[in-house]
Amino acid sequence: MSVTVVATIYPKPEFHADVIAIFEKVIPIVHAEDVGCELYAMQIGADRLVMVEKWTTREDLSAHAANPALAAMRVELEGKLAQPGDVQRLEPYPAGTAEQGTL
Repeated sequence: MSVTVVATIYPKPEFHADVIAIFEKVIPIVHAEDVGCELYAMQIGADRLVMVEKWTTREDLSAHAANPALAAMRVELEGKLAQPGDVQRLEPYPAGTAEQGTL
C-alpha cells in the first residue's frame, strides 16, 4: 500500500529563501532515487514550506530516509528553522471519484 508524507517546514523569515534553495538542491536527488518515489513536490506558503510526498511502499520510504542527501540537508537547515518541522505519514483513504479522491 502506498504511503503519503506531508512535511511542513517553518523557516525563520530571514532564511525563507535559503531554506527553499536547500530544498531545490535536494529535490532532483530525490527524484533520481532508485526507490518508489511517486511524488516529491514542494508547496510554498508565506511562513512555511510543505513537502507532499507519495511512496509506493513503506519500505521505499524507509530506503529514501537513508539517503545521505537528506542527512546533509538537515545539517544545512540547522539554525534556519523557526520551529521543528511537522512530518505526517498518511495512508490513502479513497473517496469520491477515482481521479479526484486519491493522491
